[in-house]
Amino acid sequence: MTEEIKQKPKRNTNAARPKKKPADDHTPGLACTYTPMRAEYVCDIVARNAMGLEKLHRLFKEDGFPDQDTILRWRRVYPEFATKFLEAKAFLAMICVEQIYELADNAEADLIATDKGLVPNSNAVSRSRLQIETRKWAVERLLPKLYGTRSYVENNVSIKHEDALQELE
Repeated sequence: MTEEIKQKPKRNTNAARPKKKPADDHTPGLACTYTPMRAEYVCDIVARNAMGLEKLHRLFKEDGFPDQDTILRWRRVYPEFATKFLEAKAFLAMICVEQIYELADNAEADLIATDKGLVPNSNAVSRSRLQIETRKWAVERLLPKLYGTRSYVENNVSIKHEDALQELE
């Protein structure tokens, strides 16, 4: 008696795959339509997204929050959104600068009480230094003209060709 081995039918890889659902306004992390109210919400979140609060990449998964490509497209297409978004980034930089001052001024964990007396806590100092440097880096990228290490020179001189010819005569 021979036993028949039942084999699973081979999967046809050329078969039509189910199409993805189109993006709608309630699917997290996908493109959504622009509305002034939604744009205001995004800018508020960006402005409050300081270093210890929830990061933006986590928000892209939230219901109703647009994905990165959508935000970039809105900045190109809607000038009012681009302006508000830059204002939100400037506000975020201001918050980061305030946090730098707080971290630099906070000396609570800098010393540890031991049986030998007060000993410097190098771990806490290193952690504060890292937090300060991270915020400084972010602020330099957010507002390079104001907080960047490069110096920017703006030249707003306008000379008319006719005026220059008259000066030569």
